[in-house]
Amino acid sequence: MDIEMAVQMGILPNDNDEPIVDPSPLKTQIAGTHYKHLPIQPVVYCQRNGLGFCESSIIKYVSRHGDKNGKQDLLKARHFIDLLIELEYPDG
Repeated sequence: MDIEMAVQMGILPNDNDEPIVDPSPLKTQIAGTHYKHLPIQPVVYCQRNGLGFCESSIIKYVSRHGDKNGKQDLLKARHFIDLLIELEYPDG
């Protein structure tokens, strides 16, 4: 992609726009700061390790419980552990 096309698509600013400081979604968190202080964001860890939905949800809730919803997040993590056991090990 050339620079002109990137400007037309809004990826790069034109002369009338404010400069883009950091367009990375990993630098932005909507509604809260409970992941911002972590050295590795849960989404990065989960993606790089190829984790599924249940595993990723467990990581997410355990990582944020101290900064967001406390016991409720741990109960959500436990729920996903129970789901994972039922789905992955149906015979016990």
